[in-house]
Amino acid sequence: MPHNKFIQFEPQPHFPTYDISAQNAELGLYYLEAQPEAEVRHGELKQSLQVLHEVGNAALNEAGVETGNTAREYDAFCRGFADLDYLAVLLKSRDYTQLQTGGDMDFFYLQHDGFADVELARRRLPWLAEHPNTLEVLHQRAERLQETPRQLAARAIGAQMASELLYTQ
Repeated sequence: MPHNKFIQFEPQPHFPTYDISAQNAELGLYYLEAQPEAEVRHGELKQSLQVLHEVGNAALNEAGVETGNTAREYDAFCRGFADLDYLAVLLKSRDYTQLQTGGDMDFFYLQHDGFADVELARRRLPWLAEHPNTLEVLHQRAERLQETPRQLAARAIGAQMASELLYTQ
């Protein structure tokens, strides 16, 4: 690309319901790794995602993915959640709801008769299949941080949960 062109994100108002484009994924990866805002968002969220992480772990276990429930997996979960949230902000995606209280999680539980983990497990493979570019961003971030397969699974379920809990369908 010529140096005199300003590189910017292409509009994606329906992300994360629909996958990030390859061009936006490449630019998004740069922002996630080079800009301090992504790390600040991760730090903010890390204080409040314990309950969601427990549901995410249960969903992974329900899907047959072994977890260790370690501090490193929790950190990866938070990074996946924060990365997806930050990408949606960069893409100027549609309005979303911040998880200020447990109300959003309670609503999700009620929608699925108290089986949010089972529902997330059921949706896991379709979500991954429908988001290959997003998954590639998550994978590259995990690779650069030398995360284990368990941490990558935690990162991916964190991103899926952000997609399903924060953004209206």
